[in-house]
Amino acid sequence: MPSILTQDNPQSARIHERGHWSIKWRVEKYNNCDKDAIMPVDAEVLPAINRLLDARAHTSYRDYDFARGELCGLFRLREKQHAHYAGLLERLKKASMEDLRRDLRFSPDEVVETEGNLLMYGGVSCLWQTLQGNGTSTAGQVLTYFTNTSAAIGVGDSTTAAVATQTDLQASTNKLRVGMNASYPAQTDGTTSAANTIQFQSTFGTSQGNYVWNEQGIFNSSTAATGRMLNRVVNALGTKVSGTSWTVTGQITIS
Repeated sequence: MPSILTQDNPQSARIHERGHWSIKWRVEKYNNCDKDAIMPVDAEVLPAINRLLDARAHTSYRDYDFARGELCGLFRLREKQHAHYAGLLERLKKASMEDLRRDLRFSPDEVVETEGNLLMYGGVSCLWQTLQGNGTSTAGQVLTYFTNTSAAIGVGDSTTAAVATQTDLQASTNKLRVGMNASYPAQTDGTTSAANTIQFQSTFGTSQGNYVWNEQGIFNSSTAATGRMLNRVVNALGTKVSGTSWTVTGQITIS
């Protein structure tokens, strides 16, 4: 007679450990975004710095020159408004990432980290369908790929419990989806443990999402009432007000 695998059976326990889906949420809150401050809300500058330093680390001179030219243009546009940018390009030749972040005031005023989510049936179906080759690059469709131009993170003020049949955030009016920051979603292809994680990241600017943040979700469309919601979680993350910028990162790991 074949053995029955149960939670008390060690072999069964090992089986249940496989295929575990988990998500970590991180919210970086920048609360001093007045006109006289160096704007940490600027979603263009930090990715450009990342590209520059990455190119330098890999001694890719062509990519380095391109990234430096990109950053130079961004700085020149900003130094007219913020004197702090003047001469900063010279520092790029020797500055570390920590130096640059400090110079540009990219350190958040507060960081909130939470865990948990519920996969939506519609979101899971989208994953399975795209694995079968049935996805599309057309924006706003139920099977649109989760790409940089289509994926989004949404936040709302509803405390309604997550249910797998939900297709959107549950807030009636205070809800918003914001598209991905540059270079997101981020995932490294390969056969090592680093390949089992993907990150989604969006920045809610000073005039966006100014209400209580009680729910979050990841979508394949930044347009309301279109696409599919991959997951949803009810988390109290605080109240965002005008003049602040919050960057949300959802890191999904399958192990």
